[in-house]
Amino acid sequence: MALAVALGACCLPGSAAAAAKPTCAVMNLKPLEGVSEGMAMMLSERIFGEVGKSGRYQMIERTQAERVLKENQMAMVCADTTRAIEAGKLLAAEFIVIGSVGRLGEMYTVNTRLVSVESGAVVDMVTTDHEGQEGLLFVVVINARQLMKLPPIPVSEMEQAAGSARGPKGRALPSMPSMKNGGKIELVWVADGDLVSESEDHRSMRRVIPMQGFWIGKYEVTQDQWVTLMGENPSRFKGGQNPAEGVSWEQAKEFCGKLETLVNTLSATNQEMRMRVRLPSDTEWEYACRAGAATKFNTGGNDEKDLLAAGWYEKNSGGTTHPVGAKQPNALGLCDMHGNVAEWCENRMGTSSHRVVKGGSFNSEVEECVTSARDDLRPGRRDKKVGFRVVVSPF
Repeated sequence: MALAVALGACCLPGSAAAAAKPTCAVMNLKPLEGVSEGMAMMLSERIFGEVGKSGRYQMIERTQAERVLKENQMAMVCADTTRAIEAGKLLAAEFIVIGSVGRLGEMYTVNTRLVSVESGAVVDMVTTDHEGQEGLLFVVVINARQLMKLPPIPVSEMEQAAGSARGPKGRALPSMPSMKNGGKIELVWVADGDLVSESEDHRSMRRVIPMQGFWIGKYEVTQDQWVTLMGENPSRFKGGQNPAEGVSWEQAKEFCGKLETLVNTLSATNQEMRMRVRLPSDTEWEYACRAGAATKFNTGGNDEKDLLAAGWYEKNSGGTTHPVGAKQPNALGLCDMHGNVAEWCENRMGTSSHRVVKGGSFNSEVEECVTSARDDLRPGRRDKKVGFRVVVSPF
């Protein structure tokens, strides 16, 4: 119990008012059939955030809880009330949140329970069903808010945060041109929020950055899409649905300029619908990649197996790129944010003229594919390991 006492003490801030709040821990949701451990962990992180926002509890930090439980041969995953009470006592928690997430076909079911450690009673229980993975992260937010008996979020915010096609002030999804064999570039809405950006070694918190919403390409720009606008295919690893690579930052910007002209031609009768097409900043890229996850990889974990599920890198790529969208998407539905090709970003690396590159490639080691990792290249360099995806935002 010495561990529990030490953990309880580290959670208590200086003020007496804050100290009066009951302590609460959030366990990892138990992944049932059809759900990966990484996804369950990512959803659990979001539940922790929402329970903390309620202001009703003094939250026990998850990293500290995991350490204490590991030292007592217990896992963070829990959907059983008896085990939850045992874990809660080890953590000196007065309340503990447990639950599960499962999938049947395209239907996901999230179940959460708030348990009193002292009495063993289930204080409240919420079950939420959702069809499809897109928007699942926000469904978990709704579930957690119901568990805390918080007021519902306005419908407009629900639509945006769920990754719908509604943007700021109700703007419709930009009209994207058809690109022959390349099809239309699919966009995903990334809602306003805060990017919690971490150091590249993932050991120390770097900063919290307020972010405005934007649309971003669901996939990396493909070779078919590139050829439709640019005429020639510079890619070394040929394949129409493979990402366009071997393109410089300057050429990627030229592609964005041509696409912007087409997009705004389609909406020429409505000046309010005029859009700018560009590369993402490195912070926009990281914000979209994380989709609320505080882990190294956007599948919700920090281990190599989590990267294996999300992307093509040196150990599974066979030394080549692969068709976009073949790996597990993140909670917003974005694919290939880790590996396949590294992606050009709009901004410079510090005061250098070099431009930031994010995500790692088919040739990258594990740590080069971590969400927070950055590289940089001369804007005129063409590299077989580097491609891009587009961002669309209002003028």
